[in-house]
Amino acid sequence: METEQEEQTFFQGIRFVDGSVFYFPAFSKEFKLVRPTDLELLTFALLLFQLLQMNSSKYLLLGSFIFWRVLLVVGLGFVLVQQSKHASIIRLMAYCGLGRNPKKPRSEWANYWIRQVTLYMENNTGFEYDYVSMPIEFNSWILFRQIAFLLISNDLLAYCLFARGFSDQKPVDLDTLEGIKIVLQKMGGFLIICFNIGIRFDLSQTMDPYTTYWGNFFFIKTHHSNEKGSFDKIPHPMYSIGYIGYYGVALLTQSYTVLFISMAGHASQILFLYYVERPQLKKIQEAPDEEDEELQKIKHTYFGHDLTLFTNFNIFRSGDLMTYFIAGYTIFSAWLIGPVNSNNKWFYIAQPVFWRFLHTFGLGMILHLQGKNKFWTRLYIKRGGSLKEAFHHWKVLFNLTLTMIYVSLLVTAYRFYKFPESYFNDGEVIKHTLGILFIVLHSWITTAVYTVLGPIGWFHADYFIDALQGRDKKQTGIYKYLEHPLLYNFSSWGVVLICASWEIFWITLFGQTLHFVFLHFVERPHIDSTYGKALQGSSENLLNRTDTVTTITDTETVVPNRTLDSDSESIASDSEDDDTLRLKRRKRTNSTGGIVIDTIKGVVQELEGLMHNAKPHVKAMVQKTQRGVASIANAARFEDSLARNSLPLHLYTLSIKYTTGTIPTLQFGDPVVIEFTGCRETMKQKDWIGVYDVSQNFDPHITTSTCSTKWMHVSGFRLNHSSIVNPDDSVLFSKTAKGYTFGDTPVELSPSSELGLRLVKGTLVYAKQRIPWRTGKFEVRYHYDGKYNVLASSQPFMIELPSSKLCTPSADGILQELTPIISKCVEIYPILLEPNEGILSRVVVPEDTVDNGSHFLT
Repeated sequence: METEQEEQTFFQGIRFVDGSVFYFPAFSKEFKLVRPTDLELLTFALLLFQLLQMNSSKYLLLGSFIFWRVLLVVGLGFVLVQQSKHASIIRLMAYCGLGRNPKKPRSEWANYWIRQVTLYMENNTGFEYDYVSMPIEFNSWILFRQIAFLLISNDLLAYCLFARGFSDQKPVDLDTLEGIKIVLQKMGGFLIICFNIGIRFDLSQTMDPYTTYWGNFFFIKTHHSNEKGSFDKIPHPMYSIGYIGYYGVALLTQSYTVLFISMAGHASQILFLYYVERPQLKKIQEAPDEEDEELQKIKHTYFGHDLTLFTNFNIFRSGDLMTYFIAGYTIFSAWLIGPVNSNNKWFYIAQPVFWRFLHTFGLGMILHLQGKNKFWTRLYIKRGGSLKEAFHHWKVLFNLTLTMIYVSLLVTAYRFYKFPESYFNDGEVIKHTLGILFIVLHSWITTAVYTVLGPIGWFHADYFIDALQGRDKKQTGIYKYLEHPLLYNFSSWGVVLICASWEIFWITLFGQTLHFVFLHFVERPHIDSTYGKALQGSSENLLNRTDTVTTITDTETVVPNRTLDSDSESIASDSEDDDTLRLKRRKRTNSTGGIVIDTIKGVVQELEGLMHNAKPHVKAMVQKTQRGVASIANAARFEDSLARNSLPLHLYTLSIKYTTGTIPTLQFGDPVVIEFTGCRETMKQKDWIGVYDVSQNFDPHITTSTCSTKWMHVSGFRLNHSSIVNPDDSVLFSKTAKGYTFGDTPVELSPSSELGLRLVKGTLVYAKQRIPWRTGKFEVRYHYDGKYNVLASSQPFMIELPSSKLCTPSADGILQELTPIISKCVEIYPILLEPNEGILSRVVVPEDTVDNGSHFLT
């Protein structure tokens, strides 16, 4: 056990697309500069050069920062995207001779970079590093990591020098209020920078170099680090609060130029996250949840491309036209009425107040009654409507009121907005900047919420559709960090900052208060009763009722009855007759029994409620388990598809050789002649071609069924051939007097259209046990390296029975008709069969079919 722990401590495993696993020493967290590589020396040289230029023009320093920021975000982002889609970095390394087994002798330039990678690994791990023994993916990442470090470090220094160049160096007068304000701002900026350093330190303890330097674009680690700390509290801390120091620097320098350039730099990093990193993370980590049939049916029945705010507009839908018309009418009315004055002031104020009250209180009351007694749907069904119709009108009304909240608020804000004399004084810049940031933040939160909830959660469909109640609510996306992301109307508060109007402030405060009321009295009780506390509450009530039964039974039944049978009964017999005694006993028994019966009835009711509430939870657990199994299958499927997509698929083809007709047609028992092409640099000794019925496999890229004996290695080797386990694929290609061979298969080599790759052409003949022994439509598939990911498929071909020339049925005639066909399929002794002799006694099973490919898809 200790040995295994030490191995996991000092060695880390990485898995590649072909499933192979390699181990390498873990990187040391100590900074070492004993024998730096040339790339590290270049990094420090560039840093020193920038320091020497620190007294240059501030605009030159600004240009330097923009240069390094574009190089980091755009340049590095483009390279990573190409690596993700086409493995471009790995292909370039292989082309330059930096792979493990180059096709030609390495140049001095290639040997130079190999020495640099080896030196870097030995410095950072403390172990001797064998470059040739490690896969090209890992070596490519090590070289890429040094280049990324060069860009990141120079970008950081360029920003610091740029901020210093634009900092306000004026002396501060502490005797004035303005001077004290500046000092407080600088102290706040310094604290923000310290906080950013602490966050970065926390992230450095959580993240390893594999995560920091985008190792997931090259390979997958077998043991992932537990990303806790800031990752549990904030979404994407590296790119969110990880850049908060930018704004601390802006406060410290007292420069709006630094502030806006910092905002642009931060925005560029967010774009890098969304367009470079997130697609790769989804590609390797998240298997999409497969919806069950019931949920798909619900979506198909109750949802379409519904109007959501202003998106998905359809001119042929009355609800969409009504929403646009009311919004346009509101804007047009405001234009007709004109600027705000004492006569029309309350008209503008009443617009957003009315729509907020109608949306939050009015629709909130409808939701409350709908969840309580199906008020809304019963209203439609009672008048001959349907659940679908009721829900449709609810969606239209919900989207109309929600849209008009924002439209009316913007119209009112525009009328109350006072255009300043200058936008460049301190107060105007701050309030407009913060206001716009609040609006952008609210837009991002809304998009993130809709991404998680979808139309089902957005339109509160679980209030109307019973089949949706009790389903497991996903705590994913933004809901991992915030319970109610839309609790605060950031966009409305941003408008308040921009307008600086008390009227807009009170309107927003009114809307915020109503939103709190809606969450507390409508949404929270519904969530607790449907998803959260129902099961827990029923369990607690059941336990309480069980304790009550136990107590009542012990006190009222056992003890009194035992006492009555002895002392009480004897005492009572002295003063009362038998009839009176029996009557009292019956009343006491009925009283005790009534309590027990009432309690049991209550327990039964609680049990029924418990089972009713538990049913959707159990169903959700089963569905979650099914999705987990599907995720595992999708992960394995992804690895196969990743390996397939990294190959030159356009060089792999398959075709069936035939003589006449537009569709390849073969006679029953005729050999199947397969002409194939492949790539000399990527062909493997375990590449194989199988024959399948066209209906056997539903996926064109993955084979999911067995082909029995109808397959052969492209090399022509049998499974027990000694060369099949040779680790070097290049030994299979050899040159003879008649040309080249790939294993036992004669091939032709020629240059391909892609630089550095050669085209291989060859032919395989399938006969006897390797051809289908029935009629139908078939295809052949080329599989890569003993696996089931398909590189090429042939055009479907037909196998038909030959036309019979037998006019009069007879035993001899039938024998003569069948003998040529049977002899094509199996080996028989070359003598005629007797009329009564069974053909199975003449069948000879070839030795090479004893192992019939059972290792494939057993």
